[in-house]
Amino acid sequence: MATETTSTSSRNQGASAATPQQVFMVGNNNALEEIKDKLTNSSKEREVISITGMGGIGKTTLAKNVYEDKDIKRHFDIQAWITVSQSYSLDDLLRVLLQSIDVSSPTEEQSAGTFELKDKVRKLLLGKRYLIAIDDIWSTQVWEDLKICFPSEKRNGSRVLLTTRLTNVATHASSGGLPFSMPTLSKEESWDLFCKKVFAKGSCPPSIEFEEIGRDIVMKCKGLPLSIMVIAGILSKAEMKVEDWENVAKDVALSSTLFEEQNCEEILLLSYNHLPENLKTCFLYLGVFPEDYEIPARRLVGHWVVQGFVEDDEALVANNKEEVARQKLQDLIDRNLILVEKRGWSGRIKTCKIHDLTHEMCLRLAKGKNILHIYKFQVGQSFKEISQENGNFWVSLQSISNISRLGFDHRTLYKCHSFLAMFPSKYRYRTRRGSRILTNYLLTATSIQKQC
Repeated sequence: MATETTSTSSRNQGASAATPQQVFMVGNNNALEEIKDKLTNSSKEREVISITGMGGIGKTTLAKNVYEDKDIKRHFDIQAWITVSQSYSLDDLLRVLLQSIDVSSPTEEQSAGTFELKDKVRKLLLGKRYLIAIDDIWSTQVWEDLKICFPSEKRNGSRVLLTTRLTNVATHASSGGLPFSMPTLSKEESWDLFCKKVFAKGSCPPSIEFEEIGRDIVMKCKGLPLSIMVIAGILSKAEMKVEDWENVAKDVALSSTLFEEQNCEEILLLSYNHLPENLKTCFLYLGVFPEDYEIPARRLVGHWVVQGFVEDDEALVANNKEEVARQKLQDLIDRNLILVEKRGWSGRIKTCKIHDLTHEMCLRLAKGKNILHIYKFQVGQSFKEISQENGNFWVSLQSISNISRLGFDHRTLYKCHSFLAMFPSKYRYRTRRGSRILTNYLLTATSIQKQC
């Protein structure tokens, strides 16, 4: 059984030694320029620009391309990026924001309360022209919680850039005018993206027959970048046979009558079904991590090794399980089911993420197979023992609130195969030993198990 304590707050570019990952974007050049213009216009007031659109349409990709643009970097004194998601800890968001604004600020702000954290952020931004990017907002309350941190001086021209699926959230936060509604890709933009992902250096298909099938597949993706990239990932791993392409086209056609986001979900499922069996378990295990969590690659491959996910691989003749696990990670990246977030100076993958829609599918499949149990703790909440008898399941314990104890049956711990606890950073020691709450819990569970 593998156990681990970690924090739900992921590291940001300002706090990490990794170089930012190049964001791949095809099409929407007009959108890029429009957002840049909104960020750098002559208005001296603080303005909020919101990007809205369905899941998989490319909101975060557009925001990242704008954020990393050289002209934007020159224009602003300070830049910071945070990702919110549906479940969030306000204090952890503020800590990540602090580290992104000022790398030299203490990494362990354990004793600071919410008001103090907000005050520190505000003081660092005062008098500066700043750009704060807040990705994946799901409620107006998030903006209400954070906006006091951002000085609204009428002389600096500061900006806040938001992304959200929800139009009401975008409208609520935006500074007058309509939010920017993310467009789908045009036919040619869609085809360009498909070719760049399937063929080396974006070269053309080997024959007219392949092009006709390919264009038919792309049309059924309805201009959604995520759908196109995932389908391209399937075909990039398939043999260059007309029959294989036709089979994929038939599968895609079954979902083409659905609404765009449902269509994207069906295409994600198609990609999962095309995975080799030894990769399916590796993929499903990603569900133990919270939504939008920035996963350390070394930790992930280590989990896969401990779980025995690489035991049957023929490549083990080299007797290097970690390297085999890294090959599996790269395979899932090539299929566009995992996104590279940061690389180290050597180019080695440092952290990765999965798209919201991919995460939702991963949870549905893992829970459907009864191999994943997720517990999201709130204050005063407790859970009964898991009734499952066999030990072939994973438990992910997640909390965003100030809990002081785990109302969780200890017998669950030694029945499961993997136990991960994801707490806000305030529960960590100043060393790497993990959460005091979980440490006490593990000691109690071990004691009970010895008595049984």
